[in-house]
Amino acid sequence: MTYSRTNHENFINDLRPVVQTLYLARRTKGLTQREVAAALGTNQGKISGLESSQLAPQASLLASWAQYLGYDMTMNITEGRVHITLTETPQLGLGYDPDTQVAPGA
Repeated sequence: MTYSRTNHENFINDLRPVVQTLYLARRTKGLTQREVAAALGTNQGKISGLESSQLAPQASLLASWAQYLGYDMTMNITEGRVHITLTETPQLGLGYDPDTQVAPGA
């Protein structure tokens, strides 16, 4: 696929529902953008830009963000469109270490 402005806009639009879910999860958990950014090794401006659809997230950042908030993320790209599924996963979330698979408080 050739990169174009339309492709970029499609990508942002495809991800908007996912980012909205993560935004709502962040707010529900009482976390600030700064707290999420620190946990993900980025800065508050990046989280703000993602939540406002001003920035397109990298897949790795999106997956880390989802995992931090307690979601398992599956991504497929078909016919130039991004399809992402978020599944709430109790053992994931704040403080989960995927290398040791230890959940918080375990």
